[in-house]
This record gives sequence, structure tokens and C-alpha cells, in this order.
Amino acid sequence: MTHEELLEVMPHRGRNVLIDDYVDEGADEGTDEGKRGGRGTLTIAEGDAFGRDLFLVRCAGELRYSAFFLVEHVALNSVMILREDMGGGRLAYFSAVTKLTVHDTATAGTPLVSHVVRTKDRRAFRGFSARVETADGRPILDVNFMAYLAARGDRPDTQAMSVAPEGFCRAAPERFPGFDKALVFCGDADALGRCGGVYPADNPLCEGHFPGAPVMMGMAQWLAVAQRGAIDAPTGESEIAGSGSIARADGTPVLDVAGLRAAVTKDADGNVVGLRLLATRKVAFRGMIFPGDAYVATFTSD
Repeated sequence: MTHEELLEVMPHRGRNVLIDDYVDEGADEGTDEGKRGGRGTLTIAEGDAFGRDLFLVRCAGELRYSAFFLVEHVALNSVMILREDMGGGRLAYFSAVTKLTVHDTATAGTPLVSHVVRTKDRRAFRGFSARVETADGRPILDVNFMAYLAARGDRPDTQAMSVAPEGFCRAAPERFPGFDKALVFCGDADALGRCGGVYPADNPLCEGHFPGAPVMMGMAQWLAVAQRGAIDAPTGESEIAGSGSIARADGTPVLDVAGLRAAVTKDADGNVVGLRLLATRKVAFRGMIFPGDAYVATFTSD
């Protein structure tokens, strides 16, 4: 399917978060009868025409795909698998990511292939398993995830914005020089020890997730938890392992993360010059962050 065809099926996504193309595949053995799979391809190089190079991270002088956002791109394959389930204005919202294992990284411009299989149905929930690999078969990551089918709704007028208190923490792009500044969602602690920031209305992700009704991408929330853990990592190379969360500044739960492991490299000035996701046991999406909302990220080491 071409970009235009993908956009027809996924009007709630913009070009800057799309995969390149998608093809239906038969389901693997062992899945529920009647379930199916799909194969998507993705190649992002520096200067990508759709702005998807936002998802590349510079580490040790090389631009590489961010594993956080590869999971988002894999999830788009499942939306295509669910397209016949999405009648009546329903959309697929992702409720959980489980059993993520990152096997390797890939440099920018490497063609990637994702294979996704629909594994189970539980009322309005749909389960999937997925693998991302290079075009020559080198494994990049394996992951399971769950989607929830629900009617699309705009932000309720009764839902007040979570306004940042005076002196609230801010995101600190200078602390994460390998990331595009739009992908830095955490910063130094404020006077009350809070780390987090405010999701800006001009973030380029707002154009793709979702056009006309933007919310902070769940993968961005997940990344913010990892950034929170990386801030406290020691100088040099280390590995962080633990759990964390995102909540709106008013205390409303948004996301919980368990069993997160990441490799971190910090320079002598305390800047995170390398942050590579290794594994995550579970990510549970519990709420939404809208442009202008203030949020707090936490991370507790195991």
C-alpha cells in the first residue's frame, strides 16, 4: 500500500509517523483461527522527505533508529491488520506494550522490515506480536502489544489543562545532545524535585499524532521515563534498570513502565550523549497528555 493508501486507512496519523508501505501476510502457526499478519517496510535517512528523521538518534557520531519509535512504527502495521474492525469511526488506541527485547541497532538509511501477527482477541482488545529486522534478516527487536478499539473523541471541554505551577520543571534539550530537541521530554529537577516538562503545541509530533486532535505519543512518554533515569546515571558508560511513570502535573496517571533497561553514556559535563533502549517488561498507557499539559516523570532503580 502506498502512502496515500495508508493515509486513507489511518486519517489519525500524519506523514511524519508513517511506515513506507504495508502488505497483508498469513498468520503464523499457533495463532487463533482466522487471525492474520502483515509486513511493513521502513527506511529513514537523514533529511527524510516526510520529516521522519526526527526519530533518529545520534550516538558515537552515528545516526541510528530510536527503538522507542520503532515500536510506534511497528504498531502501525497492526492498525492495517485491524482496518476491517475499525468501522463506525472506531480507532485503535494502544493500551500496553510487553516483553520488549532489543537485539541490535540499525544505522540511519538501513531498510527495515517489520512482521506483525494478530495473536488474540479479548472483547474490545486486540493482541499482537512483532519482530523488526533488517532487510537481510538481522533481528533488531521483538515486542508484544495490545490495542483497544474505541470511538475517536476530541478532548472534552470539561477536561482542564494541567497547567504548569510557577517554577515548574522544564525539558532540557541541552542535556541530551544526541536527540532532536523535539524528542527531549525531561529535564533537571525543579525546586520540589520534579522532573518533566510541558508538551509544546508546536512539537512536530502534533502534526502526525493525531492531526487535528493532537496528543503526546505514548512512545514519547516512555522515552521521557528513560530520560528521567538517564539524568541520574553516573559519568561514563553505565546501564540503568528500573521502573517509572508519567503523570500530569495535577496527579492524573498517564503511563507506567516496569522492567526498563537502557544503556547510558554521559560526558564529564553531565550530558547524556548516548541513550539506547535494551528491554522493557511492560508499558501500560493510562491517560493522555495534550499540548500545553504539564507532566512529571519518575524513575526508580531496581
